[in-house]
Amino acid sequence: MLLLLFSLLPLAVSNIRGYMRSRELLVERGARDLRTVTELQAAQVLRVIGERKDLMRFLVQDDPRLVGLMQDVQDVSVVRGQLRLEIVAVLARKMRERKRLEGLAVYGVDGAQLGASGQCTGLPVQFGKGVFRPRIEQAEGEPRILLGLTIRDPKGRTVGSAIARMRFAIRKQLMAARDQRVPGGSIYLLDGSGKVVCCAHDGAHGPQLPILRLVLSAVPSRARPWHGMLASRSAEVFGAYAPVGKSDWGVAAQQHPSRVSLPLDALKRQALIFAGALAVLLLAVGYWTARTVSGPIRTLTQSARRMAGGARGETVQITGPAELEDLASSFNQMSLALERYETSLEAQIRHRTDALEESRAFSDRLLSSIDQPMILLDQDSSIIKANAAGMRNHGDGLVGALCRDVMCRGETGCPSCAVGTAFKTGKIGSGEMALYIGDRHEVCKVMTYPISGESGDVEQLVLTYQVVTEEKRQQAQMINQEKLAAVGLLAAGIAHEIGNPLASMSAQIQHARSRPGEVDETLRILGNQVSRIDVLLRDLTQFARRRKDEYTVVSVGQVVEDVARLIEHDPRSSRVQIERDLTLNLPGVETREDQLLQVLLNLGINGLDAIEGAGFVRFSSTLECGQVVIRVSDNGGGIPAEHRDRIFEPFFTTKPIDRGTGLGLFVNQQIIAELGGSLELGRTGPDGTTFIVRIPAHQVEPLELTA
Repeated sequence: MLLLLFSLLPLAVSNIRGYMRSRELLVERGARDLRTVTELQAAQVLRVIGERKDLMRFLVQDDPRLVGLMQDVQDVSVVRGQLRLEIVAVLARKMRERKRLEGLAVYGVDGAQLGASGQCTGLPVQFGKGVFRPRIEQAEGEPRILLGLTIRDPKGRTVGSAIARMRFAIRKQLMAARDQRVPGGSIYLLDGSGKVVCCAHDGAHGPQLPILRLVLSAVPSRARPWHGMLASRSAEVFGAYAPVGKSDWGVAAQQHPSRVSLPLDALKRQALIFAGALAVLLLAVGYWTARTVSGPIRTLTQSARRMAGGARGETVQITGPAELEDLASSFNQMSLALERYETSLEAQIRHRTDALEESRAFSDRLLSSIDQPMILLDQDSSIIKANAAGMRNHGDGLVGALCRDVMCRGETGCPSCAVGTAFKTGKIGSGEMALYIGDRHEVCKVMTYPISGESGDVEQLVLTYQVVTEEKRQQAQMINQEKLAAVGLLAAGIAHEIGNPLASMSAQIQHARSRPGEVDETLRILGNQVSRIDVLLRDLTQFARRRKDEYTVVSVGQVVEDVARLIEHDPRSSRVQIERDLTLNLPGVETREDQLLQVLLNLGINGLDAIEGAGFVRFSSTLECGQVVIRVSDNGGGIPAEHRDRIFEPFFTTKPIDRGTGLGLFVNQQIIAELGGSLELGRTGPDGTTFIVRIPAHQVEPLELTA
């Protein structure tokens, strides 16, 4: 019973709903189809009218003989009687040629009838005065249509008018449309007053004029198509209406909805028969299933439940249909195979667990064997894990502590923290930071390696560092030695510059002794020479003095100006033009000002050494792709091809021993590399050499506005 209920009830509900919905769609489609029929028949009526107008135009307007006679008959100097007889003869000939033409008459411009043939004799005078609205007349069989036409001569002047009565062969078309598209319904052709001119209807019942009047009363506007469902006293009917072009004629139709749903009713009867047969079949199948299938399946179900509860090796013995016996055999095989698989799986899990533990122990030993500290951080900068080197540097309480508390020992940590930057950008980073290693404050090269989760966000971070305090100290000594070497070279040249003012001062003192009356002039000259020496010594002292060894935002233009002013004091620049080609409003660069000045000074002095005689050393600056680019160019003899690949090697130089140490370009390249930039040889040749310095421009972070 349950099988019957759950099988037939959804099917019955689905069929009933499908039938009701299908009937609604058929009814809606029937109304639209009825409107389409009226629109098509209205277009057909309009086409037939157009054909009759073309025929009339061909018979009258396009006949030069008839147009000429109508011109002549209205000339008072001509005998009209004879001409009218000729007009009647022409009209009669046209009547014989066209069987659809039942009458034809022509009128002069004054409205007087000039001639007629057939059933047009005695038509109303207003038809002869140019009022030619088509008119339909009822007649036996097919209706007749009256059409008028204004006649013009070849020059476009009106010579009269014509009217014709023709058979309006529309009834057969209406009957064909009714039989094909509106079975059991009616189609009506109406004139401007709503009078039925032609009708296609069921011969057994005749025209349904009350229903037609009901349709016309529901049409909101005779100028637009309409369709809908109407309720009469006897039953509901479809109604539709369509105008015939821009005239006041129209085509109306009506049909009973039952004629539309006839195919659906036949389908309904078939569905009921099928449902009854299916119910009988399901009852038989249900009875057989209860006897031969339900019992064995119940046994299988109970065994499956016991297996779900933890039992293993369950087997069943079932007799019945071959399919159920095969199912029981497959169940027994599955149960035994599952027992074997579970035993094997437990052994594999134990083996994999042991391997995982061994792998984890090996990873711990590997990390502990690495002498470089490695520390694992979470998103809160808390230390999750560290190798032996990290524990040795920071103590046993490292795990669980905040990174800034252990390494920076401050509440907010380092202002340019590499850990925070790596969590924010998700990229591998490196940089130098001052970290606490035990009680020592060391300079360290820090590397950060983000670890992303499945969502793509950085969840953990590996931090490793290397203490470079001694390396930085040695590098600073090397830089200072190179700077002192540059000072020595400048001092040797500036000594010559100081000698000239001193000689002038000595001469002025001797002159003052010989001429005491000119002491004031002598003092003025002495003051100028002293000021000159003071400027030279101040520029040299300012370069030689070590500035603050910390990063600041430096103006490249100001550094270039200081370097150019120092080089201009060198005696070798007496015939060399020191040029500046600096871009205004360049962003600053974050560097140690002393080191940048040393790099540019070294490149400028190299340029002076390369020039023999007159020439130039040019400093230029631009902004390219977020980097400040400084070019130092000269017009010396260039670098030989065999030396170009070695110019950045330490202790390599082509200068005499007293002029260079071979560390200048090597140290300069190291300084620029620490700034995240590069120093490279741009070009070199007989016309000169250009070195290019690229340093990242300082980025100003936007301020965060708070409410």
